[in-house]
Amino acid sequence: TALPLIKANLSGVGQIEPGSVQMRVSGLGVVPANYDPKTGTVSYQVTQKLRDKSCTVIVSAKSEGKKVEAHWTFGIEEGATGGATAPKAVAAPKPVVTPKR
Repeated sequence: TALPLIKANLSGVGQIEPGSVQMRVSGLGVVPANYDPKTGTVSYQVTQKLRDKSCTVIVSAKSEGKKVEAHWTFGIEEGATGGATAPKAVAAPKPVVTPKR
């Protein structure tokens, strides 16, 4: 839908400082994402319609004192059966985390 649940697993990047996790979504800016230190997962339920045909998500955090960042883009397809159908989010690739200096 145009209101997808956006999730990323950060467990593979080392020990994340919970208060440092931040998610930005294109068209929305910084969003109030939830980070679960037990699972290493950060998530955000989109609450307003994503207007563009593609959406970029950037997750940043600190791991072992260094800033790490993951980003990915997913597409939103309009429903094929007419204007009343909600758009659907196309599956996003697994995010790639790159250390920032």
